[in-house]
Amino acid sequence: MKKLFRSALIFSVSFLLLSLFSSCRSGEISEEDKLNPIEQKFLEDNARQIFLKSKKFKLTPIEMGYIRNNEPEKGFAYTGYKEGKATFSWQVSDQKRIILIIEGDLLKEDRTLRVIVSRNEDVIYQNGNTKDTPKALNNNKGLKDTKGGPPLGNPPSL
Repeated sequence: MKKLFRSALIFSVSFLLLSLFSSCRSGEISEEDKLNPIEQKFLEDNARQIFLKSKKFKLTPIEMGYIRNNEPEKGFAYTGYKEGKATFSWQVSDQKRIILIIEGDLLKEDRTLRVIVSRNEDVIYQNGNTKDTPKALNNNKGLKDTKGGPPLGNPPSL
């Protein structure tokens, strides 16, 4: 009985120490964990193409020109290696803003994409997950989209 108790105690202490040492990471995101400028530009270009190629968002030619020629407001929040949330937003007119939010592994196909189109603070289009996403948002294999969406390609290799 003592041997069983002793074995269980040794196992428990070993497991506890192993858990402690394997999770000693400070919780801070290093520069290596973040997207580099090329990867950020890749996501920005994809966001731009999503809005320019999809008819679902009903953008006027002037709004499309604004997206084509202007930098979006962008934000990145990281939770791990190349993971987290990226936001791209264009204020295309005094009353209309379009936003693309990418969550998850930012350079992988299984990331979550959300689009918000708002007019005067009222949301006129919003999708919740990739099932509601237009074809242009789901096409991340570089293949031609038969519904008119842009081929998003693959992330650049370094």
